[in-house]
Amino acid sequence: MNQLVALDCGNANIKIASGERWISFAHALKRINDAELEDYTARDELKSNPDIFKVNGEYFMIGERAIRKGAGEVLYGENRYTPEYYGILAVIAMFKFFKKSELNIILIGEMTPKDIVYRQDLIDSVIVAKRGIWHVESMGVKKQFSFKTVKGYDEPVGIFRYATLRPDGGTQSGWLKSGRCCVIDLGGFTTGFSILNNGHVDYGASESLELGMLDLEDELEKMLKKAYKTILRGSQWLEPLGLREALKDPGTGYNAHGAGYIQCTEEVDTIFAGFTRRLHAHFQGLGGITKFDTILLGGGGTGTAEKRIRKVLKHPHTYLAESNLEIIHAASAMGAWKAASILLEAGKLK
Repeated sequence: MNQLVALDCGNANIKIASGERWISFAHALKRINDAELEDYTARDELKSNPDIFKVNGEYFMIGERAIRKGAGEVLYGENRYTPEYYGILAVIAMFKFFKKSELNIILIGEMTPKDIVYRQDLIDSVIVAKRGIWHVESMGVKKQFSFKTVKGYDEPVGIFRYATLRPDGGTQSGWLKSGRCCVIDLGGFTTGFSILNNGHVDYGASESLELGMLDLEDELEKMLKKAYKTILRGSQWLEPLGLREALKDPGTGYNAHGAGYIQCTEEVDTIFAGFTRRLHAHFQGLGGITKFDTILLGGGGTGTAEKRIRKVLKHPHTYLAESNLEIIHAASAMGAWKAASILLEAGKLK
């Protein structure tokens, strides 16, 4: 039986899901040059570093270490959906997810609403007819992967399917089953919006706001480095996890380790005021509070921004796709898998 998986190549983290199982890792990809390869080989890191991969004869590094080594910016739009970028990340995700080689995988590749126009580029990045078998190696372990079918899928719609489809494929009754629902997907550099009418997607109304949680982290980092340069002693960069926690709990603030915590309520309030103002304006452009029966929140930024978004949108029927905030950032991939598994079972996905 062909393996069915969903891949959400988010701007902050890459998530892959199949059934109730999912994993994630930091979105970063760095091609290893000859000098670096010689250095890693001398230090025997090719056999010990789980973030180094050999894909079709070329070496790459992923994860937090790649970020520190200067992985470069996350690519967007048509620049992202190439064999040299998306294809590499996709097969590395397969390597990390599957214990052994898998051929003829059915892949559901999630995309932001604004990227759906690049659906065919996503397909061409990984599909077997274009690339044949991918050979992947890490720490001496070798695996092979190929893809039988690849489909693009709207990320906010994945969040809706996660919230409304039971594990057995049935439809849940209750709050989202009828009426107009606005799904808001809080991502790293984008915030996606999708509209559903009685469970049916209005694809023409799907949009992306080019602003997300990583933008807020970047803004907070700039503000803290400017206001507390003596305490931070000229740090070139601040820890992403610490910035995320400071955005969530500015009263406790940013952990500067030996210098203690930097309380940053004023900075965070200023940052979120700008973010929620833009989000609210975008929501109003879609029709505003009177046009929707429900709002559904999902994405990795939900835990950080949920309370502020509820406050600014003022909709009485605003729900989370998943109450467990450790899981909600994978809800879109898990929902896309749920929907695809139903089509596969019905013989409509081959």
